Amino acid sequence: QWGNPPCTKQSINIWKVLFPKIHILILEICSAYFNPVPTSKKQLLILAVECFLLSLTNGILLHKWLSTYLQYDPQSVYILAITVAVFMFCVLMLVHPVRCIFGIIIPSIGTKQGRNFLWSAGFMVIILNILPNIITNIRVVFHAMKCITQHSSESILNSTHVLKPIIEDIRSNINTVKDNLGYSTPRKLNIEASVDTAFISGQILKVSENIKEEFISIESGLREGMVLSNRILAGFFITNLLFSSIWYLKRYLTDLKFDNTYITKQLEMLASKRNASRLLPSSSGWLIKSTGVKLSRDELCTSLVHMLILSIFILFTTLAVVGDHMTYQIAVLLGNTVDKVPEINVTFEVQYYVSSISLLFPHLFSQLDIFLLKFLDLQLHEYQWKMSFASANCLQLPSPPDTSAMVTCGFIYGFMFIVILLEAYAHRLRRKISASFYQKREEERVSYLLEKIMQRHGTVDGNQTLKISIRLSFLAIRLSREQAVRQKLANCRHIRCLFGACSRAVKSP
Repeated sequence: QWGNPPCTKQSINIWKVLFPKIHILILEICSAYFNPVPTSKKQLLILAVECFLLSLTNGILLHKWLSTYLQYDPQSVYILAITVAVFMFCVLMLVHPVRCIFGIIIPSIGTKQGRNFLWSAGFMVIILNILPNIITNIRVVFHAMKCITQHSSESILNSTHVLKPIIEDIRSNINTVKDNLGYSTPRKLNIEASVDTAFISGQILKVSENIKEEFISIESGLREGMVLSNRILAGFFITNLLFSSIWYLKRYLTDLKFDNTYITKQLEMLASKRNASRLLPSSSGWLIKSTGVKLSRDELCTSLVHMLILSIFILFTTLAVVGDHMTYQIAVLLGNTVDKVPEINVTFEVQYYVSSISLLFPHLFSQLDIFLLKFLDLQLHEYQWKMSFASANCLQLPSPPDTSAMVTCGFIYGFMFIVILLEAYAHRLRRKISASFYQKREEERVSYLLEKIMQRHGTVDGNQTLKISIRLSFLAIRLSREQAVRQKLANCRHIRCLFGACSRAVKSP
């Protein structure tokens, strides 16, 4: 049931004149691909080259997709890509319906299945590139805050070490006073400064490490979960695309009503042969003119709804990109602020003197300086210490936003807009490809559609004729009744005239 492919039916005259050799080559390529059995060695060679190029291209794309985006093992992906390419070459060469299914798959990418794949790709780019970058910059900010807190607390705790030289100086001066007294005293002075800074630093470091491990576990779990979900979505997409193409071809071949609402040139030619061309313009309300670029009302409404959904998803993606830039700027600003924080110079001033008075009448002798024994004059000592809030280890380079990921998202969304706009034309192309493989079946479908159109219009004409005939019958009955009444009136007048004449004859002598 094979006929001439659509590219051999109505070629453009300008194309024939300007590029005759290319036109002939395209005809041969189409004929070799659409023909179920090659008719010559040349056609067999062309078919083999076509199948080889298609298989090679699909193998390369499959390898790139599985290894780069789905992150499978490179060696396993390489073996799988070669196996799929070889199997695809053999099947395309030997099985004619598979070539038709493969041809249907290409425009099916521009339909619902293609949109689902693009949704998956855009979601994958956001999860694997934008969100991890946001988490990385947040981790840089938390690391800087943790480092500043830890370093500041350690610096404050280490300030207790400054007290040691102060205490040593005081102890030395007191011992000097004791030696000057000249007698032993049972008094004992012991001043110590001891703070366990190592324990406190260890606790702070332990808490910060726990926070860091939690961030790393969240990030790794998010990555693994999204990679797994994308693998599942990719497998579902391939399976759905394949089975939807098989289902479409099966319905096309078995159901005359399925996807049979297009006004094609073949339908116009058949309608002109049966003198039914006037019926096609009046059927434009439920038929779609596939030869033009104008969209029907249903196709336009569907495209607008899909564009609205895509716009909402683009809005959420924009919020994610803005969040990525904001976290990066916060991390950069925090790093610059930490780098500019100066050290604080702290000065400890210790002022003291030592004196002694008599133990007898201390209040009395304390008023007389001559009885006051000064063993140590006024002492003033300054001890310097520098307090810092951050160190060089607190600064980590933030991760800038991935420009390539944003460009990829923009490309995906732009392509999705194109897919939505061309979805109606993809449906038409899918039907046209099926018609090119099974031309006789397409003729049966066109004949069925024309009979359906004629049946609809014939039913309407019959009803109108019936109404007119009923009206005419009512008019005829009315006219007959009026004529009967007139006849009765005429008869009555005639009888009256006879009675009048008879009465006059009787009265006369």
